[in-house]
Amino acid sequence: MPVTTVASAEGRAEPVRDLRNLDQLMSAPGYKVLRSRPKVPTADGAWFTDEPLTLNRARARRLVEAWVGPMDALLLRAPDDRLYVVTDRVHTELIPTAIEPPPTEGDVLCAALHAYSLPAYEDGESGVTWLAVPQDSATTERDVYKGPHFRISCGEHTDRVASAHDDAWGASLYNADGEYVETLDASPLGSTLAEDSAHCARAVADRITGRLPCTTRGEAGALPARPPRETP
Repeated sequence: MPVTTVASAEGRAEPVRDLRNLDQLMSAPGYKVLRSRPKVPTADGAWFTDEPLTLNRARARRLVEAWVGPMDALLLRAPDDRLYVVTDRVHTELIPTAIEPPPTEGDVLCAALHAYSLPAYEDGESGVTWLAVPQDSATTERDVYKGPHFRISCGEHTDRVASAHDDAWGASLYNADGEYVETLDASPLGSTLAEDSAHCARAVADRITGRLPCTTRGEAGALPARPPRETP
């Protein structure tokens, strides 16, 4: 049985109803994240737990906000400040840590995208991670794949430490049906992570506003098709 179920059943964690105090609730520099899911088949009620992941405070907060708001997950808080995000299909435990993990490649790119008021949502599948950027900046994370959107990665990653950035960001546009449309031109060879992120963010912003014409380069750098996000 996952730790979230144990904590809830024994009454050690209390529901958090008001997210306006999330800054005070999540005051640790970083959080170790444990995510449990039911095994398939689920006849025995067994669960398995993913490999632990350590996130800085900002990324951990985005995780909580993404699930508790749009996904209608239940947020619980234990006396030791552990947080639990619970749905019928995913139980996530966030354990406070005293050490803030180093920034990731995605953190740097998110900052560059936010300079253009563009939201960026972290996502992944089967070990491949990317940032999803909706063409309509008002789109919520829950609906990001229901409309035209960009998927951005460096090779197959966005969540490595910033120092591991060894290739240019690739930004590919997909339509509302999840079909690949085009890939934007990458930054010049030899660009630093900051330069690469600034180039990518500007290219995406210009494409969205119509200042950048279509420059399809083929499907070599396209990420696999992703179905619309399901509600837990």
